[in-house]
Amino acid sequence: MRPGKIYGLIIFLLILAASLFVLPIQAGGPLLVSEEGNPITWNRALPVPFTPDQSGLGTLTNSQAVALVRELFQVWEDVPTSSVSFEQVGHLSVDANTDSLLPFLNDLDPRISLIVTS
Repeated sequence: MRPGKIYGLIIFLLILAASLFVLPIQAGGPLLVSEEGNPITWNRALPVPFTPDQSGLGTLTNSQAVALVRELFQVWEDVPTSSVSFEQVGHLSVDANTDSLLPFLNDLDPRISLIVTS
């Protein structure tokens, strides 16, 4: 056998052997469950809050970026089988950028859902 064919055969056998040890993967289950084993879900009666920062997005101003986010959220709200809604709850107190982001995140109120557009 030629060396190229031997290497190809070795690689094939290694891949075949590795595939025999692959464990089945399950997906689609809940991200979090309660102590009783029930999935923890969002209360669909409440809108999902979002809090954009004070900067723009690329060439967009802040107001244009927020309008774009609202427009994209509206796409999800308009899905006939969807029960999701979104609500802007003000703006962040800072312009999130590379200098301010980490100190801001360290002091972030966990009830704030932020969108950083920098």
